[in-house]
Amino acid sequence: MVGLVKDTKHYTLIEAPRPYFYAPAQQIAAPPVIAFYVRTTGNPDQMTATLRREAAAIDPDSGAFDAMPLAEYIAALCFPKGWRRVC
Repeated sequence: MVGLVKDTKHYTLIEAPRPYFYAPAQQIAAPPVIAFYVRTTGNPDQMTATLRREAAAIDPDSGAFDAMPLAEYIAALCFPKGWRRVC
């Protein structure tokens, strides 16, 4: 165990807080999730294609990954599917 917290929101900002603990990545049964946050002044879709190509060049077995603009990701955390934004 790496850490223990009283409570946290793990998936969305509107979920009820719950107790949580942190474990070293090597002790987690599922493959680790790696996130890249990339700022671009160009087309985000073109950047996604570039990132996929470069990741495959480094490790052909790295697999596909999801990509979306950060604003969409944050909106999904704040307003999960089925919720309507009122602002």
